[in-house]
Amino acid sequence: MQKKKNEITLLNVLMCLMVMFIHVTSEALSIRDVNPATWLVLFVPWRLFAIVVPGFIMLSGIKLFLKGTDGFSAIRFYKKRALSIVLPYLLWVVIYYIYYCSTGVMTFSIRELIYYIYSGDLAGHFYFVIALLQFYLLMPLWVWLFRKFSPVIILTASIFISIIFGQFLPNLIDMMIPDYFFRYYDRTFTSYLFWWCLGGYIGLNYDGFKETLKKNTGFIFFLLLVSIFFDLIGSVLFFKYDRPQSWLDTTHMMYTFSALLFLMRAGIYYSDSKLASLGIIKKLDSASYLIYLTHCLTLAEVTRWLDKFGVNGLLNRYAIRIVLVYGITISLCIIYKQLKYSRTAKNRRAV
Repeated sequence: MQKKKNEITLLNVLMCLMVMFIHVTSEALSIRDVNPATWLVLFVPWRLFAIVVPGFIMLSGIKLFLKGTDGFSAIRFYKKRALSIVLPYLLWVVIYYIYYCSTGVMTFSIRELIYYIYSGDLAGHFYFVIALLQFYLLMPLWVWLFRKFSPVIILTASIFISIIFGQFLPNLIDMMIPDYFFRYYDRTFTSYLFWWCLGGYIGLNYDGFKETLKKNTGFIFFLLLVSIFFDLIGSVLFFKYDRPQSWLDTTHMMYTFSALLFLMRAGIYYSDSKLASLGIIKKLDSASYLIYLTHCLTLAEVTRWLDKFGVNGLLNRYAIRIVLVYGITISLCIIYKQLKYSRTAKNRRAV
């Protein structure tokens, strides 16, 4: 088995922490009468961190195709993903649903639970798993396409598909079914096709990709700065002043692309550093999927207790949510993974 690259580990850990920040910060940004300066300070990193779903999709493609396609077995692939991705997802959907029913937010219904399982609607982060599973389900297709066609053809086609059947999918469906808004486009695989294909080709040509990044660091940084400027202007106008910008989705895609390349380049730079070899980094990486699945439940319970004890004030609530959500979720997930690893190692020695 090929050893995971340190830069991939660093990026995976960083994005895991970023997605937690996005969800913890959302409450503060939803308060309309908040001080404009405070809102802006929180909004800028919140918006800049909104690369995590394309980033996780890209990383998944990289990790899967790093080993190449020659030894691909569909049965072995599906079995492994069923155990490592699908079963934890199903378990945590049930746990979230029981929690919401026990706290009076929902009333138990088997039909409703089944809907939440396949829709990913129960919590704000589950939609990513639904999108990722579509790529996994079509894995034999990707193996065939990546073997058959050049990166130029596939990546060019995937950009157009991601824009047309991602950004404009609700409009296309509305043309066929008037007055019907398809609200699940954010978890339809076509919305993230470019990032998956990009990750796949990076994985298949990883050494060459690293050299290309090193040779174009200056250009990537320039593109990042330009895209940050326009993305922040457009997003502030939209989110703060309710002035939609038709070019914002395209600009954000350019920002996401340059940001992911820049972070990969930074990861390569730090891949041999003490940071990459820290035990906590490896533990966070190992527990990242569990952290992703569980952190919104911790957030919901922390928020419930803040409301129960009448803790008001944006900064007070925000500081408590940051400390407790990060602290509780990360600690418990790492402890669980360590206990599971120790038990597995003990069982292997006993055989």
